[in-house]
Amino acid sequence: MQDKAVEFAKTLGYPDFKASAVWLDKFKKRHGLTQKSICGESADVPEEVCDCWMQKIPETLQEFSPQNIFNADKTGLFFKCLPTKTLAFKGDKCFGGKKSKQRITVLLYANMTGEEKLKMLDIGKSKSPRCFKGVKSLEVKYEFNKKS
Repeated sequence: MQDKAVEFAKTLGYPDFKASAVWLDKFKKRHGLTQKSICGESADVPEEVCDCWMQKIPETLQEFSPQNIFNADKTGLFFKCLPTKTLAFKGDKCFGGKKSKQRITVLLYANMTGEEKLKMLDIGKSKSPRCFKGVKSLEVKYEFNKKS
Protein backbone atom coordinates (compact mmCIF):
# COMPACT_ATOMS: atom_id res chain seq x y z
CA MET A 1 0.00 0.00 0.00
CA GLN A 2 2.89 2.32 0.77
CA ASP A 3 4.50 1.63 -2.62
CA LYS A 4 1.23 2.35 -4.41
CA ALA A 5 0.85 5.63 -2.45
CA VAL A 6 4.34 6.76 -3.55
CA GLU A 7 3.46 5.84 -7.14
CA PHE A 8 0.23 7.88 -7.00
CA ALA A 9 2.06 10.83 -5.41
CA LYS A 10 4.62 10.91 -8.24
CA THR A 11 1.89 10.86 -10.92
CA LEU A 12 0.08 13.69 -9.08
CA GLY A 13 3.25 15.81 -9.01
CA TYR A 14 4.58 15.19 -5.47
CA PRO A 15 8.01 13.59 -6.05
CA ASP A 16 9.23 14.16 -2.45
CA PHE A 17 6.30 12.30 -0.80
CA LYS A 18 7.37 9.53 1.60
CA ALA A 19 4.82 6.93 2.66
CA SER A 20 6.19 6.06 6.11
CA ALA A 21 4.70 3.55 8.54
CA VAL A 22 3.27 6.48 10.54
CA TRP A 23 1.63 7.85 7.39
CA LEU A 24 0.12 4.42 6.69
CA ASP A 25 -1.28 4.12 10.26
CA LYS A 26 -2.87 7.57 10.06
CA PHE A 27 -4.26 6.83 6.57
CA LYS A 28 -5.87 3.61 7.83
CA LYS A 29 -7.39 5.40 10.85
CA ARG A 30 -8.65 8.31 8.75
CA HIS A 31 -10.41 5.99 6.29
CA GLY A 32 -11.54 3.34 8.79
CA LEU A 33 -9.38 0.53 7.36
CA THR A 34 -8.36 -2.49 9.42
CA GLN A 35 -6.56 -5.71 8.66
CA LYS A 36 -8.75 -8.79 9.09
CA SER A 37 -8.32 -12.50 8.59
CA ILE A 38 -10.42 -14.05 5.88
CA CYS A 39 -12.18 -17.12 7.20
CA GLY A 40 -15.40 -19.02 6.92
CA GLU A 41 -17.70 -19.61 4.02
CA SER A 42 -19.79 -16.45 4.16
CA ALA A 43 -19.29 -15.68 0.46
CA ASP A 44 -20.48 -19.08 -0.75
CA VAL A 45 -24.22 -18.36 -0.87
CA PRO A 46 -25.82 -15.23 -2.36
CA GLU A 47 -27.45 -13.03 0.29
CA GLU A 48 -30.83 -13.07 -1.51
CA VAL A 49 -31.01 -16.85 -1.11
CA CYS A 50 -30.33 -16.52 2.63
CA ASP A 51 -32.98 -13.80 3.03
CA CYS A 52 -35.57 -15.94 1.22
CA TRP A 53 -34.72 -18.92 3.43
CA MET A 54 -34.87 -16.87 6.64
CA GLN A 55 -38.44 -15.79 5.80
CA LYS A 56 -39.55 -19.41 5.39
CA ILE A 57 -38.07 -20.67 8.68
CA PRO A 58 -40.90 -19.59 11.07
CA GLU A 59 -43.63 -21.31 9.04
CA THR A 60 -41.48 -24.43 8.63
CA LEU A 61 -40.76 -24.63 12.38
CA GLN A 62 -44.49 -24.46 13.23
CA GLU A 63 -44.87 -27.99 11.86
CA PHE A 64 -42.55 -29.42 14.54
CA SER A 65 -42.47 -29.38 18.34
CA PRO A 66 -39.35 -27.91 20.03
CA GLN A 67 -38.38 -31.42 21.21
CA ASN A 68 -38.01 -32.49 17.55
CA ILE A 69 -35.91 -29.54 16.34
CA PHE A 70 -32.17 -30.25 16.56
CA ASN A 71 -29.09 -28.13 16.00
CA ALA A 72 -25.69 -29.57 15.11
CA ASP A 73 -22.26 -28.04 14.70
CA LYS A 74 -18.85 -29.52 13.97
CA THR A 75 -15.54 -28.26 15.24
CA GLY A 76 -11.91 -29.30 15.25
CA LEU A 77 -10.25 -30.23 18.52
CA PHE A 78 -6.45 -29.81 18.43
CA PHE A 79 -5.78 -32.15 21.32
CA LYS A 80 -1.97 -31.89 21.23
CA CYS A 81 -1.72 -28.13 20.71
CA LEU A 82 0.22 -26.26 23.40
CA PRO A 83 -0.60 -22.70 24.50
CA THR A 84 0.94 -19.90 22.44
CA LYS A 85 1.31 -17.45 25.34
CA THR A 86 2.71 -17.78 28.84
CA LEU A 87 3.74 -15.68 31.83
CA ALA A 88 7.48 -15.19 32.42
CA PHE A 89 9.74 -12.89 34.38
CA LYS A 90 11.25 -9.92 32.58
CA GLY A 91 14.53 -10.90 30.95
CA ASP A 92 13.81 -14.66 30.96
CA LYS A 93 13.97 -16.36 27.60
CA CYS A 94 10.92 -18.23 26.41
CA PHE A 95 11.15 -20.91 23.74
CA GLY A 96 8.42 -22.64 21.82
CA GLY A 97 8.21 -25.29 19.20
CA LYS A 98 6.19 -26.18 16.18
CA LYS A 99 2.46 -26.29 16.72
CA SER A 100 0.95 -29.74 16.51
CA LYS A 101 -1.67 -30.09 13.80
CA GLN A 102 -3.09 -33.34 15.10
CA ARG A 103 -6.79 -32.99 15.62
CA ILE A 104 -10.07 -34.79 15.76
CA THR A 105 -13.29 -33.51 14.27
CA VAL A 106 -16.18 -33.40 16.72
CA LEU A 107 -19.89 -33.08 15.98
CA LEU A 108 -22.11 -31.81 18.80
CA TYR A 109 -25.90 -31.78 18.62
CA ALA A 110 -28.93 -31.25 20.86
CA ASN A 111 -32.62 -30.43 20.54
CA MET A 112 -34.14 -26.97 20.87
CA THR A 113 -35.27 -27.44 24.48
CA GLY A 114 -31.87 -28.80 25.58
CA GLU A 115 -33.52 -31.87 27.11
CA GLU A 116 -32.04 -34.31 24.60
CA LYS A 117 -28.28 -34.07 24.07
CA LEU A 118 -27.11 -36.85 21.80
CA LYS A 119 -23.73 -38.56 22.13
CA MET A 120 -20.89 -36.50 20.70
CA LEU A 121 -19.69 -37.81 17.33
CA ASP A 122 -15.90 -38.03 17.14
CA ILE A 123 -14.42 -38.39 13.65
CA GLY A 124 -10.80 -39.56 13.64
CA LYS A 125 -8.39 -40.80 10.96
CA SER A 126 -7.82 -44.34 12.23
CA LYS A 127 -10.26 -47.20 11.75
CA SER A 128 -9.34 -48.64 15.16
CA PRO A 129 -7.20 -46.22 17.21
CA ARG A 130 -4.73 -47.70 19.70
CA CYS A 131 -6.12 -45.53 22.46
CA PHE A 132 -9.44 -47.42 22.23
CA LYS A 133 -7.80 -50.85 22.59
CA GLY A 134 -9.55 -52.79 25.32
CA VAL A 135 -12.25 -50.15 25.81
CA LYS A 136 -15.67 -51.76 26.29
CA SER A 137 -17.86 -48.66 25.97
CA LEU A 138 -17.31 -45.04 24.94
CA GLU A 139 -19.09 -41.87 26.01
CA VAL A 140 -18.83 -40.76 22.37
CA LYS A 141 -19.77 -42.28 19.04
CA TYR A 142 -16.62 -42.85 16.95
CA GLU A 143 -16.34 -42.91 13.16
CA PHE A 144 -13.27 -42.64 10.96
CA ASN A 145 -12.42 -40.77 7.78
CA LYS A 146 -8.92 -40.62 6.27
CA LYS A 147 -9.43 -36.94 5.34
CA SER A 148 -10.92 -35.74 8.64
